[in-house]
Amino acid sequence: MAFLRVWVAQFYNGIGANGVRPYHWQVCIETGTDGRGFPRATTFTIKGSPATGFITTRSEHLRFTTADLYRGAVCVGKIQETNFGIAAQCIEGAELYRQEFYDSQDWAEAAVRKLYANGLIAQQWSKTLLQQELREAEAAWERGDA
Repeated sequence: MAFLRVWVAQFYNGIGANGVRPYHWQVCIETGTDGRGFPRATTFTIKGSPATGFITTRSEHLRFTTADLYRGAVCVGKIQETNFGIAAQCIEGAELYRQEFYDSQDWAEAAVRKLYANGLIAQQWSKTLLQQELREAEAAWERGDA
């Protein structure tokens, strides 16, 4: 039985007005590797704003770890390859809200919680835990360890 790793990846999104780097999060299902061994994935993200609303988008066969703005990722679990379609439906069906401070981090947490609630991944993740793990992933990326 083949398994696919599920990642939450973070990408640099500029410096905010308060000096904090507001990372953009994506949910990625690793579907293979390229010829050089870099992971390829189906990536899910949201686009939009609280004012206009958000939509979920999907991209296939992306080397997300080599993107210029990539700043690390955390593996949140593994799904059975045969459950890819169900997992994609869960991610794309994660709740989207038009609230002032809602962003991709809130959506990614909701998507991961939906995977857990549907029995597709074994561990439940909170936004706080994801942020903590992704800070460590960023530090590893900064050191060149990731």
